[in-house]
Amino acid sequence: DCHDGHCHDPHPLGMIAFVGMTLHSLIDGVIIGTGFEVGDDVGLLSAIAVVAHEVPEGIAMLAILLHYGYARRRAVQFTALVAIATPVAAIATYALVRQVPLEALGALMAMAAGSFVYIAASDLIPESHRARGWKGSAALLAGLLTAVAAGLVTH
Repeated sequence: DCHDGHCHDPHPLGMIAFVGMTLHSLIDGVIIGTGFEVGDDVGLLSAIAVVAHEVPEGIAMLAILLHYGYARRRAVQFTALVAIATPVAAIATYALVRQVPLEALGALMAMAAGSFVYIAASDLIPESHRARGWKGSAALLAGLLTAVAAGLVTH
């Protein structure tokens, strides 16, 4: 890639981040597809939960790729691929889980919910405490209110 008059290869960590975020997006799609197979309300709630973090995820992906030396156009292309992975996986999963027993769907949804709780408890809440001040508390409160609103919308 060339920019600012200099040509260089992007750092390999950018590609590692891309692969990791793509896998994460595929899992998000599996959660949505499985949710809709369980029921429309579960699917909608799952979709709201996933979509709520897609924009920050995309911004983070773009920032990571730019930081590691990817040209803006290439970084946008890779970020778009990460974003497209979620609906592709959701549609594929919905088509594939039609024959899965309800008990297995429940186990899949429990694993998905557990992963969200784990991330919140191990990463997000401690980070909001480290942020100190009203901005960290406001962000945590906004996240909680989003979850409550999503629950109200689906009932």
